[in-house]
Amino acid sequence: MVNEAIQNYRHYLKLRASRELGADLRKKVDASDVVQDTLLDVFLEYERFVGLPQGEFKALLVRMMLNNLRSLCRQYRGSLKRDIGREVSLDQMMTARGAGLEVAVDAASPGDKLVENEDGRRLRDCLDRLSERDRQALTWRGRDDHTFQEIGDRLGCSAVAARKLWLRVTERLRWELADCAR
Repeated sequence: MVNEAIQNYRHYLKLRASRELGADLRKKVDASDVVQDTLLDVFLEYERFVGLPQGEFKALLVRMMLNNLRSLCRQYRGSLKRDIGREVSLDQMMTARGAGLEVAVDAASPGDKLVENEDGRRLRDCLDRLSERDRQALTWRGRDDHTFQEIGDRLGCSAVAARKLWLRVTERLRWELADCAR
């Protein structure tokens, strides 16, 4: 009996909740959510409704739904943390701040950062095992973007020798990093 009555009034409750729900709360909650919460309350207090005349049952359903709506209003309008009035859309932020607004997109996850830190630690360990000469050749080429001629001049060798040294060192690092990853 109660289950049939609930199904009969579901649509009515949704229409009523939609009408009662303010535009600001619609951004947070859908009318169906309010109805679903109300019907859950009815199922939890099933015995309370058995034998009620249909008019009283409908009035009680509406009152329960309105109480759920009031609770939502207190939750979203009454607390500073969730106060809807404090919310600002992204469009409003962009208009207020102008073109200087930067939005973080594709930010690395904590797991990605952990892997990145681990990779960095392994690279530093491998670099520490290199001779000073090999480390300098890598630094001058990779970080400082020097030509092989400049590196050769600094190391006291030809540009061809500096290039071969750099190739050997980078290949060695590749192998060591691959071994560490296994």
